[in-house]
Amino acid sequence: APLSTLRAGDRIIVWLRDGGGQPGPCLALDVIDPASGEAIIVEVATLAASGAVRTAGPPRRVVLGAATGAARVSVLRRGAPFVVRPAGLAPASGDESAGIVAALLVVPHDG
Repeated sequence: APLSTLRAGDRIIVWLRDGGGQPGPCLALDVIDPASGEAIIVEVATLAASGAVRTAGPPRRVVLGAATGAARVSVLRRGAPFVVRPAGLAPASGDESAGIVAALLVVPHDG
């Protein structure tokens, strides 16, 4: 899913797996700014067919991609590492790698 094709308010559902192929968490990302890669991310407890989620924890504001180098993510794709960093913090705050993208679904914002 190219981030440039998304709009603020679009939701991306991402299913992850670990490096050994075992299932990992399911995450919901609500796009804030496609140009910067900012989103609100929550771990999903349950997911309805409509795209509505029940969360397993508090939402966090993140930026997709690593903090070092030219690593701003422009495309989310199956098989790629899923890396985020806290939004608004210095690069020294560190990246979080949650696993490998197993599948994803974009749910367009209706507004």
